[in-house]
Amino acid sequence: MATIINLLTKASIYLHIQHTLGRGSDNTTKINIPDVSSRHATIFWQDNQWFLKDHSLNGTLVNKKFTHQKTVKLSQGSVIKFGRDFSSEYKVTDLKPPKSYLVSLNSSQQFILEKDYYALPDKKNPTISLTLVDNIWQLEKNGETYLLDDRQTFEVAQQRWMFVKNDLTEDTIDYGKLRNKAWFLFTVSTDQERVRVQIEMGENSMDLGVRAYNPMLLTLARKRLEDIEARYPPKDQGWMMMEQLTAMLSKEELKEVDQYHVNVRIHRIKEQLLKLQPYGSQFVSIIERRKGEIRFNHDKIKISD
Repeated sequence: MATIINLLTKASIYLHIQHTLGRGSDNTTKINIPDVSSRHATIFWQDNQWFLKDHSLNGTLVNKKFTHQKTVKLSQGSVIKFGRDFSSEYKVTDLKPPKSYLVSLNSSQQFILEKDYYALPDKKNPTISLTLVDNIWQLEKNGETYLLDDRQTFEVAQQRWMFVKNDLTEDTIDYGKLRNKAWFLFTVSTDQERVRVQIEMGENSMDLGVRAYNPMLLTLARKRLEDIEARYPPKDQGWMMMEQLTAMLSKEELKEVDQYHVNVRIHRIKEQLLKLQPYGSQFVSIIERRKGEIRFNHDKIKISD
């Protein structure tokens, strides 16, 4: 992710899509130096490149070249000086595209969200998850899903984090339309022991294969189909109590399955979808949850027993 570093303090700063710098307190980065203007300059992402636009009274030095009320392209290693003082000098150390990130409110730690899904604090014991769907980050905790707003805070593993929204808007593909055309195909073996799951999208077909978590997907998909056939409204289709699901899975698998095991399976489903090309990542929210309930979050389902 694009980063500049202050050459005096060595502090690293992640660049936002529209990153303003100046003496005013409303800037993305405040530079509290007298000869720096209130809104001195903007560094911005455009056409897969980073640029700097000077708005100031006194101008800006980029690689020791004076620029005033103009826009210049930034390069790896560019040195930018906004005022006379050495503390206003920064170096470009990374020019990758912008990404949303997390800032720890308990330490100086920052964490770039480079993937579309995270289980926190770790994969083995996921207590919350972060998922990017349609350029919106969602937080799932205790069976409920929340949309993350810029600067929203949350707690995990006794640490408080702030979410900073900094994702690019993708408008070249209508992913909502693409998902709506997809069919989930479940092929069940005669002995009911093996369940294969595929996603068909016109000419594209994605195969999740035969996985240990597929019977859980099948159980939820059957409930969704039952409610569709019963003509329930879409918002009411497929919901099951978590206790009902764990009881059914325990009976089918002849072992105890509790909510922890369900959480682990959901995490593995999301991981597999993220690896599935070309559009598996668009289905990471195939399991929808609300307090005490869970459902299969798609209404185009075919089951072959």
